[in-house]
Amino acid sequence: MATLKNGLFGQFSGRIGGVVGTSWKGKQVVKKLPARRKTGPTPAQLQQQAKFSLLMGFLKPIKSILEKAFEKTKLPMTALNKAMSDNQNAVTGIYPDFKMDYANVTLCKGAIRNPDVLKVAASSEGKLILSINRSSLYSVAAIWTLFYIAAYEEESRRWVYVINPEPADDKTYELDLSRFRSKSFHTYVGFMPATGNSTISLYTGMITVL
Repeated sequence: MATLKNGLFGQFSGRIGGVVGTSWKGKQVVKKLPARRKTGPTPAQLQQQAKFSLLMGFLKPIKSILEKAFEKTKLPMTALNKAMSDNQNAVTGIYPDFKMDYANVTLCKGAIRNPDVLKVAASSEGKLILSINRSSLYSVAAIWTLFYIAAYEEESRRWVYVINPEPADDKTYELDLSRFRSKSFHTYVGFMPATGNSTISLYTGMITVL
């Protein structure tokens, strides 16, 4: 059953006949209901569903990062859907044994051209330490409107991240992973320069929390 909003000629939500009313990014959308499936999904459809499920489970927990990373771009889709589309090739393996190729994951468009200025290591206090070579900092991001450090633990399928952290000193930033001693994390760093519209990002390798 559909519900009319603001009278007969206003927006509606729910189902009326063969269409359904909903909203997307603040806009009223009317969609045609899909035809009922008479047979089961094809092998190709099962593979695509498995890839979709794997990617969604991986990316959805960092939706807040993705939304900030793409907020200056005019996307015809949500930031999460854009990231899903961009990372189709980061799924490897043969169905049903798909897995993520973490080194090829793109959390946002754009790549850091001089990745050697960024170094990630584990401290004895259970923290991820990101070091930035200050002499090359201005070629990476002199001033940024978004800066994040993110780490993913594969066994628990858990993300830990920080957005726009305060520096620990004049050249390092920290991400507290002390709850995950002896666990290994895939790590990512991203910047959005204040003068640009796209975020640049980098896979910074795997670390084991000490």
